[in-house]
Amino acid sequence: MTQESFIPHNALPVKVLAAVASTMLLLLLYSIYNHDFYVDEAFIGEYAYFLARDGYVHSGFWSGYLRQDEYVVLYHHLSVWAGALMLKMTLKIGGLHLLSVRFVSILSGSIVLVMLARYLRHNYIGKWSSVWLGVILLLLMPTFFYSFKCYRPEMQTAMLGFASYYALYKYIREFRWQFAVVAGACAGAAMLSHLAGAMYVGAGVGMLLVHKRYAHAVVFAGIAGLVFAPYPIDVLTHWDYFTAQTSNPQAQAKLVFTFWTPLLHLFHEQQRFFWKPQFILMSVAWLVALAISWRHGSHEQHFLRLYSLFLVLVLGAALEDKRDYMVLYAPFMALVIVFAIESVLRSSAQRMPKIALAVAITAFAGYGLYFQVRDTFLTKEPIVELNREIGAYLPDGARCVAPMNMMYNELPRLTMFAFSNAADRVDGDVATTTVQGITRFCDSHAVEYVITNRYGEPRECVFDAAERASELASAFETIAYTSEYSILKRRAPNTNN
Repeated sequence: MTQESFIPHNALPVKVLAAVASTMLLLLLYSIYNHDFYVDEAFIGEYAYFLARDGYVHSGFWSGYLRQDEYVVLYHHLSVWAGALMLKMTLKIGGLHLLSVRFVSILSGSIVLVMLARYLRHNYIGKWSSVWLGVILLLLMPTFFYSFKCYRPEMQTAMLGFASYYALYKYIREFRWQFAVVAGACAGAAMLSHLAGAMYVGAGVGMLLVHKRYAHAVVFAGIAGLVFAPYPIDVLTHWDYFTAQTSNPQAQAKLVFTFWTPLLHLFHEQQRFFWKPQFILMSVAWLVALAISWRHGSHEQHFLRLYSLFLVLVLGAALEDKRDYMVLYAPFMALVIVFAIESVLRSSAQRMPKIALAVAITAFAGYGLYFQVRDTFLTKEPIVELNREIGAYLPDGARCVAPMNMMYNELPRLTMFAFSNAADRVDGDVATTTVQGITRFCDSHAVEYVITNRYGEPRECVFDAAERASELASAFETIAYTSEYSILKRRAPNTNN
């Protein structure tokens, strides 16, 4: 069969859509270089590094705090394992590279794009225009475009969750039990990557019950539980570490549970969709698409909409944090919008729904394009180059309090502690480190250097350095001070008056 036989009669729109999608993919690839650094990439990356080096997860950043320097129980297991695997392949030949761990998300995001395209090509109406449109819509979602190259577990979780949905739908269509097993395994793996992946387990069980596949719902849940089992097994076999690491107030607040807790969480779930512009506009486009196509469409589209509803209900009830995780919804939102566009174009829908959909998608696409350009060209952070320049001042084996981003690529030769570990006060995610606190921490942990750089978090600094400049100068010698970074060295006790 020739390539031309795949191209529908409206070849020009297909070629235009393919060109737009290809341009966006090129932007996505270019945006990987020196991409904006997210602080979680440091502590998750540190876990992956020590797992690759020592064979178990522990932390230097949090040495002495909740026994994390001995063993860490609470972490995103599958994401850290994947990062450690990437580092295993690169540590001996090139050091601790940020791109090595980011490749976990890059590979996961690429698989999501391929699965979405394949789904639209083989399970929908088979038009290449729909395939390219789906790819474009997914790339226009800022949460996907950003998460694609950020080493956090969400993209890996989204990949496994979408794979679970894909297999589950094939099971419902073909009634082959193997697909139910694959769907359950992928849902369990999504949960092992991030506990928010429980949404895919709940949605899968819900869909099987709705379709009266009760026995296979049990099989699905059992397989998901079996794949997820390493997490609870790790907790149970290291219970003393678990109790220690959940003893801080922030963790304790998350463990408080009452009968009303899921309902309160669900009541506030709308905050996730309407938190800031990059989520609001994609959510509005999705909701308008749902409203327009709700009463219409194939069995497949009804299946997708009901599955998406289960996702919202489960994640909303389970997760208190409403700040993000939108990438977990992104592939499903893109599919709903594709179906709505195709439905409106093929039908004699009323004028107002068409206008509403056009306005919503135009606003969403406009912001998506703005975000793509900004994320590709303006939010560059050459972390590794800056850290290499800082590292030139430090001898091998130096003990430092430093921004966590400095672990790339300096961790193998330095011992680093997080500013939050040296903080005098910690209120949730906000840590305050004073001159007195950093001095005391340096002396108690034999730390020689205190480092800041321009890409550190607001909390990764000495809070009152300007106010107590003379006290800071008497405790530390300035090794380097530029607009990009500062390096202080602890003075010997006999010179500290």
